[in-house]
Amino acid sequence: MLTGPCQQWLRNMVPSSTAPRIRAKADAYLELLNPKNAALLKKSAAMGRQLRSDYTDLTYEELAVNIAVSVLKPSSDVSIRLCIKVVSTWEGLQACEQLCASGIRTLATTLFTLEQAVLAAEAGCIYVAPFVHELKAFFDDTYHDAGPISHLCLRIQTYFERHSYATRVKAAALLSVDETMELAGVASVTIAPDLVRKLSEQEEAQTSLGERSLFTGEASAGGKDTERMTFLDDEAGFRKAFAQSEGGRGAVKTEQAIDIFSEYQIKAEALMRDTDLTRIG
Repeated sequence: MLTGPCQQWLRNMVPSSTAPRIRAKADAYLELLNPKNAALLKKSAAMGRQLRSDYTDLTYEELAVNIAVSVLKPSSDVSIRLCIKVVSTWEGLQACEQLCASGIRTLATTLFTLEQAVLAAEAGCIYVAPFVHELKAFFDDTYHDAGPISHLCLRIQTYFERHSYATRVKAAALLSVDETMELAGVASVTIAPDLVRKLSEQEEAQTSLGERSLFTGEASAGGKDTERMTFLDDEAGFRKAFAQSEGGRGAVKTEQAIDIFSEYQIKAEALMRDTDLTRIG
């Protein structure tokens, strides 16, 4: 049984499989707005109300959203594909340690610093997902993120290899073909469908593509001299290092990403709450 500071976090956790798009949480809300999913919206809202008494730690809106997401984002083989995405805060990564001890696989998301990745590896996460761009860049067409952090993926992967961590890097939040090419050599990557299409249209020679990667040549040496850090039993040390990392920008980006995801969760719950079961069908 999960205990301690993780309980409140787990109450609000919405489990999901490792979805192929960075906007997966927002997608669920946007798809529920689509008229073709009116029947699913009605059914999920109704089931949320019916099952409410069996899940006393959740509101019926939270339960209904989880039901809808499980239909919109199914996993054909739970034992292989299911992985809980957990925010890379102190509380979230402490929960990862307990989930790992229970045999539940986790991925540390909304991650913008090496310090978060170190704690995630110590907690036993199978993946960390460094965001190359701020999440805001995917939701606000007028916003330009001038500081992508592709180099962080290299730094984390090199650190894991040097210190023999099994945790793998799953790069996320890419916006361009050039950024994707820079990450050739990373263990894993999340690529949006539109970007996959653009990649399929590339005709460059393989040797040329290799020269563009951060994981080849002199750049690949970055991070090899990073000494081992430990934060698993040092909350104060983690919070201080995280707050100072990247000049404080990592903490700001993490908070911003959590706010965006939370906003869409709240919108989806409101949609369930406001659903008129007598008129949809």
